Order: sequence, then C-alpha cells, then structure tokens
Amino acid sequence: MFKNINGKYVIVVIVCVTLVICTLLFTNGNFYIKNLGTSLEQNGQLVNTITVTGDGKVFAKPDMVNLSVTSSEIADSSKVALDNAANKIKQVVTVAQNNGVSLDDIQTTTLNVNPEYDYNNGTPVFKGQRATVSVDIKIKGVDTNATKATTIIDQVSEITNIQIGSISFDIENKTPIFTQARKLAFDKAKQKADELSGLSGVKLLKPVSVTDSSQDVSAPSPISNVASSLDMASPSSVGSALSSGQLQVTLNVTVIWGID
Repeated sequence: MFKNINGKYVIVVIVCVTLVICTLLFTNGNFYIKNLGTSLEQNGQLVNTITVTGDGKVFAKPDMVNLSVTSSEIADSSKVALDNAANKIKQVVTVAQNNGVSLDDIQTTTLNVNPEYDYNNGTPVFKGQRATVSVDIKIKGVDTNATKATTIIDQVSEITNIQIGSISFDIENKTPIFTQARKLAFDKAKQKADELSGLSGVKLLKPVSVTDSSQDVSAPSPISNVASSLDMASPSSVGSALSSGQLQVTLNVTVIWGID
C-alpha cells in the first residue's frame, strides 16, 4: 500500500519538475508558439510580415479659380481711408456677383488701418491713415480657358487702385480623385507584396495594417502681382493669358501583409 502511494508521489514530483524545467527553457530561450496563419508580435514588433508602400498619382482639370483682390487707400482720417477702401471692394464684390459668384464664396481676409509716415532726414512726418481691405473670391464652374474668371478679372481691372494679388486653380470636389489615386496606390502596393512574397518563397496573407498618407492637389504656382500687368496690357490680352492646365493629386499607402 505504501509502495503504491510512494510511487504515485514520485510520478507527480517528476511531472512537476518537468513542467518547471520546460517553462524555464521556453522563457530563457525566447521561444514562442506561433500560428503561421496570422502575423505575430514579438518584443513590441510585428513578425512574419511584409511591408510595402505604393503611390497613386492622378491628374485632373481644375474647375475653380481662387482670386485675391486688395484695395489700399490713404486719407487724413481712418474713417475716410477705410470707407474709400471698402467702397472699392464693394465694386469688386458686385462684379463677382454679376458674373454668377455666390456671396458665400466671397470672404474678407484682411481689414486693417495703420498710420503712414514719410521720413525727412530721419524725422517721421505723418502722411495719413492707410486702410487695407482684401477679399478672396472662389470662382466655381470654370472651363479650360477660365472664361468666367477672365471676365471677372477684366471687369475688376477697370476699377482704379485695385490690386489683384494672386490667382490659383483648384478642384471643388476632390473625393472621386482621391478615391482613384488611393486605388492606384493600393494596387501598386499589392503588386510589390506579391513580387516580394514570390521571391522569398512565402505565402501572402491578409493585410494586418494599412496607412493612408493623402496630400492635397499639387497646383501650379499662383500667378501673383497680376495688377502690375493690367496697366501695360489690354484686359482682353490679360484674360486670354489664363489657362487652367492640370492639377496633380498624390496619395501614398503603406500596407503590412502577414505571411506564411
């Protein structure tokens, strides 16, 4: 009887010791049981994965023009200077509205009044109060030749002492373009992953991480200081110089695939 009990105790002790030894070996040897069907995390890093990056570029015709117009007036008093500048801007707004621009697409961006001085032998002499008012105008629904925009520019140029600061092209609804660029980027990333898995002799599984890095449209540099050319050229010659060209949308995706 005691022999049987002692034998059972010996077996239990042996099993326990074996489990302890195995645990120590797995811990110290940094062993892990891995499921080849999924990616794993080891020491805070994913293992059994392939990481690739794909880019998508789409070119599209712009359908909107951003126009910046400024009026700057000087007078003996701040009120008179501001009234004069505001009246010029009101004429600009009227021109834009008469050509189909919504008031919601016209925004005042600058309004300030500052004293202005002349300097005589280093001595400041008060010249007057200068008021500056600027508006940004979004001209939507433009065609390739920006006919609507050139018409507005031609009519605004007839207002004296007006500065057309810059003209830039844009796209009102970029969502379909980004969708197209995103698909191109992902397809390129998938192609790279397929090639790498084939070269390395592993099986490509499902993506475990996808990172989207979108950029806004890459537009040509804005045409600046347009007003300086308006005095030297007829309105029609300035208008015909506008061409919308194409804008570029760039999007990058980084995809991590599990491998088997």
